[in-house]
Amino acid sequence: MRLIIDIPDDVYERTQENRYVIYDKMYNAIRNGTPLPKGHGRLIDADVLILNNEEYRLRLPYSEADEMQNRMIDYINDDIHRAPTIIEADKGV
Repeated sequence: MRLIIDIPDDVYERTQENRYVIYDKMYNAIRNGTPLPKGHGRLIDADVLILNNEEYRLRLPYSEADEMQNRMIDYINDDIHRAPTIIEADKGV
């Protein structure tokens, strides 16, 4: 099983120095972790992919053929937005 856990930075740092550290916090992190579904695909940053698509769109000169490319970019971005979220985005700095 693959599991995503959220632990404070100091807990992680202490576990790197000493394996007998903070069992209750680690237990709770594992207990509250997010299991990754079996057979999941690559976990990517979809927001970066959409940003790259928009930057590509801005570089296109305008023509009828490019309007078709713009519609394709819209379809691709819509597919990305509809994809299931496995792990919520990290809002940290």
